[in-house]
Amino acid sequence: MAGNTSSLVIDSLCDQEGKEDTIITGLYCDLPIQQEQTVANIVGVILKQLVGRGDIPEYIHEAFQTAKRNIGSGGPRLPDLMEMLREIIAPLP
Repeated sequence: MAGNTSSLVIDSLCDQEGKEDTIITGLYCDLPIQQEQTVANIVGVILKQLVGRGDIPEYIHEAFQTAKRNIGSGGPRLPDLMEMLREIIAPLP
């Protein structure tokens, strides 16, 4: 039941997009893979949705390329992801 309710909420929010200065992001968490759902991964998913709307800023592209070269890094660190998220959100209405 909770899954259906959350889908209705997301659908309702998406219906509002375009009518106002609204951007919708969302994610579903899955209890069996809970250990993979770290804060860094969740912030990364939201960041990906926001930058997926247009060109990826060079500093974000470079941060992920640098992390990719560092074997075992698992991607940019949470503080770096949070800063990227702040910079992407700041100019939005």
